Amino acid sequence: MNVDLIQTVLAQYDLPDVRSTFLGRSENTTFRVETATNERFLLRLHVGIDIGSYQDWRDPSVIQSELLWLDAIAHDTPLTVPQPVQNRLGQWITHLDTEDSSIACSLLRWVE
Repeated sequence: MNVDLIQTVLAQYDLPDVRSTFLGRSENTTFRVETATNERFLLRLHVGIDIGSYQDWRDPSVIQSELLWLDAIAHDTPLTVPQPVQNRLGQWITHLDTEDSSIACSLLRWVE
């Protein structure tokens, strides 16, 4: 994945001086994101290895549902979950438009 594309996605969030590290590619392509203030996040690009005909997990409405659910768990229970972060527009999903497609992206607070 092009570093410039990752920076384009991260520019949609209020994060100072970020650096990203590629983690892996499975159902999603994932990166660890660290800020100058030592905050850590997980960036998910909801595109990855095709795992057969089941592709619903790439649907923005399915991703949105997951993020709302995680946010509710983080706020309403004592459980530790990766809490989603809204972008500058107050949206849970950031769309990265490429020449070939639009990729849904999400950012979550890092959980050790």
